[in-house]
Amino acid sequence: MNQPWRPLALCCTITVALASQIQVSANPRATFPGRLVGGGTRGECSARMLVHLVPRSSVFAPGDPSLLGLLEGPSSQPRPLVLRFRPQTGTAPATERLLLSGGAALVLVQGPGFPDATLWESSYRCDDGLTAGASGDPLQVVSTSSPPALSLLVQDTTPDDARFQLRLQQLRGRCGGMVSRAELISTFELGDLLGQDWPELLPVRCPS
Repeated sequence: MNQPWRPLALCCTITVALASQIQVSANPRATFPGRLVGGGTRGECSARMLVHLVPRSSVFAPGDPSLLGLLEGPSSQPRPLVLRFRPQTGTAPATERLLLSGGAALVLVQGPGFPDATLWESSYRCDDGLTAGASGDPLQVVSTSSPPALSLLVQDTTPDDARFQLRLQQLRGRCGGMVSRAELISTFELGDLLGQDWPELLPVRCPS
């Protein structure tokens, strides 16, 4: 007597499975092709490490105020840093910010506060200062010298995001001071990234 209900049960099962797949594919935290760490493997400038202080998914809700943090690695020939923000969808123009060159440091900056999901790219200006051509590619790099660190800034805050927001706000109170490499490793779980070539103390820079 239950035989006529089997196709309906199978249909419901397939529908639930497809809905789950769509939800996962629509979740940027699971699918965004971010790069927590920027830099390449060749050349003093291109190989210099650059780390976005965001969760490992490279998707982050900075909250209000939109405070962002990044780490610049050691370098004997530091170059300027370009931060580029662009809405993930639509045709709104990107905004760029150029930071002066400096040694290894923790850098805290104010994000653009766009109301929608925003691509955040950071890269050293290793070339002649020209940015990549306007190809319309939302993942286009800032500089042709090395791939940028790439994150997606979103609005919905997870508990992981809230922890990062709190840590960044606490560090903002130390602008102009120093923070230890050990503290950064512990706070942001960076033990596999900050090697012995990093200084034990890093300045906290908060460019206006």
